[in-house]
Amino acid sequence: MINSDSLNALGAYWISLVDMIESLNNFNTQNINPIYDRELFIKMCYDWQEKIMLKIYEFLPVKIDIQKAETITSNDMNIILDPVDNLFSRNLDISMLTDKLKNLITEEYWDLFIFNYFLRNAILHNRHQMVYVGTLATSNIDVMKMQVRLSIKNRLSKQYVLVLNAIGTSWNGFISNSLFVSKNETSKDVFIHLTIKVDKVRNLVGEISYIYVQSLHSVLEEVIHLSEYEIETNFRELTRLDLVKTISSWIDKIPRIYTRS
Repeated sequence: MINSDSLNALGAYWISLVDMIESLNNFNTQNINPIYDRELFIKMCYDWQEKIMLKIYEFLPVKIDIQKAETITSNDMNIILDPVDNLFSRNLDISMLTDKLKNLITEEYWDLFIFNYFLRNAILHNRHQMVYVGTLATSNIDVMKMQVRLSIKNRLSKQYVLVLNAIGTSWNGFISNSLFVSKNETSKDVFIHLTIKVDKVRNLVGEISYIYVQSLHSVLEEVIHLSEYEIETNFRELTRLDLVKTISSWIDKIPRIYTRS
């Protein structure tokens, strides 16, 4: 049964979703030249990193699980959800959202999930180093490039490098068409690179938004059918009308995702 804690979590993620969509829409409505519109370009790169890529991690906190094995292959890397302090927390009863979000963890988005794992560790935990975020285009930003230098300080991080190398055929090997690893033979630094179409990220954000809206409709339907006792017990001082107005407002105020014409 939905309760105040679960509803508060949905509200917090509503803010993240709106921010992510509005930032993503900037890539559809602004045509810039990275050379002549330098300040705007830097801001858009920051928004891409902080307000889109890392926001996706908030909805899909995908981690890489390295299996202990004598021979490292692609099968030794599993993409899993981290159920700690997020939507997938065991203390939250919002399976109407999380069960559907899990369905988005497919090979179609593996490159994004794998890179996002290292990006988050670089930005939030300083475990790796963010090296570059930019674009391939000179206007109408359609493709973003990102690069992270991997910090190899312990056995686990060495395992990551071995697995990434195994998925690619060799150093400078592609993990997918958009994700690859490279090694500087002089410095021995290892890098993971992502070159990804904005449209692909837009599609994923669109799927997240759709699932979130459908989940809010489910919550709204549940609230309508709760007894007065259940509302008083689970939502403290909020009335049924308060809940209906709040959830309906969230649904109405989620921005539409624009596509480039």
